[in-house]
Amino acid sequence: MAEVTNEQIYELALNILGDLGKLEAKLDDMSRDCRELNRELSEPSFYVLPFVGIGHRMQ
Repeated sequence: MAEVTNEQIYELALNILGDLGKLEAKLDDMSRDCRELNRELSEPSFYVLPFVGIGHRMQ
């Protein structure tokens, strides 16, 4: 079994912390996007519906 040095463990820990920091930033971005989307969806808005031809026979 290969020896693992304290320096290797330290480097691995730094890499893991760096990856966790990147993931946290991505989650923050996603959370912000979700809040913005939720805000947009909860605001009253007018929807344009396609004209179907009221009073005309649809084929």
